[in-house]
Amino acid sequence: MKKTSFLSTILKNTPYLLPYGQAIADYRIGMSTNETGHMLWDAISHGANRADLITLLQTTYDISASDLPDLEQDVDTFLSTLQTNAILENTTSELCRFPKSYIKIGPVTCCMQLPTGIIQEFFEAFCVEPGSTMQNICFYPYLPSNRPNGMVLVRNEDMLIMETDDWFIFLPQKSTFVYELHVSKDTSKANIYSKLDEQNSLCYHEIFHMLRFAFVMIAQKNGLLVVHSASILHNNQAWLFSGHSGAGKSTHTNLWHQEFNTLILNGDLNMIGIEQNKAICYGLPWCGTSNIFTTKSHPLGGIVYLKKALENKVLEIPADKEQLYLLERLISPSWTKEQFESNIMLTNDIVNLIRSFQLFCTKDTEAAYVMRSAIES
Repeated sequence: MKKTSFLSTILKNTPYLLPYGQAIADYRIGMSTNETGHMLWDAISHGANRADLITLLQTTYDISASDLPDLEQDVDTFLSTLQTNAILENTTSELCRFPKSYIKIGPVTCCMQLPTGIIQEFFEAFCVEPGSTMQNICFYPYLPSNRPNGMVLVRNEDMLIMETDDWFIFLPQKSTFVYELHVSKDTSKANIYSKLDEQNSLCYHEIFHMLRFAFVMIAQKNGLLVVHSASILHNNQAWLFSGHSGAGKSTHTNLWHQEFNTLILNGDLNMIGIEQNKAICYGLPWCGTSNIFTTKSHPLGGIVYLKKALENKVLEIPADKEQLYLLERLISPSWTKEQFESNIMLTNDIVNLIRSFQLFCTKDTEAAYVMRSAIES
């Protein structure tokens, strides 16, 4: 049992449980109790469970064995009242009413209980037959009954990320529809709480993009990294083009498509990992505003880091900078020291298996020819 933000106090000789902090913000209401309820709440506050409460009352009031069933019923009624009033966290799992769908992204399989429209619009190409899963995602069209607060890890104008003993809590700051996302510490569970307006495409898009946080966590847990980059398929290898916003990754990959009829794999994000000592690029449904993605996986040839310039020039990246450049372009979690250390370990393994370039480039078609020449040399 886990108590929420309620204080046991006495007003004019009457015991009360009154909300404070987050409970006030959530419009929770207080309740009056009696001396027995006051005693039970004190025990709960010190970690007592149901069995402890029964023993406490049995000892305090010298209850006989024949009256024990009635005592147990009284304790259950008291606990139920606390849970109904959100004074005590309901320890039973919330029930998700949406059907199960199974998706496979690279080597990661997830079970999603989401509104059908979201599956059809964003994940349909990745759907597979039911099987064992690495992450279970449930959708709830309301605020969570318990809204835990934890240590703030990240705070900016778009997102607040907190850590509790068991969960990572994501609170979007500008979302119209999504309330919260909770992802368990072991990444096996993700609960998303949101309004649901099936007639509003913005609702589905906000839910889809929020779920990316849950996925990058399970990906990292399985040795996979997600890189902010556009990608092409050249000579049966995936090549990633990455850079800061405005560096021209979409412009450059479009030049390859225009000049060489090269297939663009993803316009914004790519997942990379290692299989049998070979670097692999995996298809993702998240692709920014490009709407370009693939479900397929390909050997990863290398990564090109773009920078705007007045002339086109390609440089090999020094060995001491290869890993640093890749670390800077990840969207994989680095909210904790442990997560960042995991990224360091994984990027070290990957850069040893691929080529890395820096391209100083213009918007001219020559940039694609210069880069292709460097890759093929």
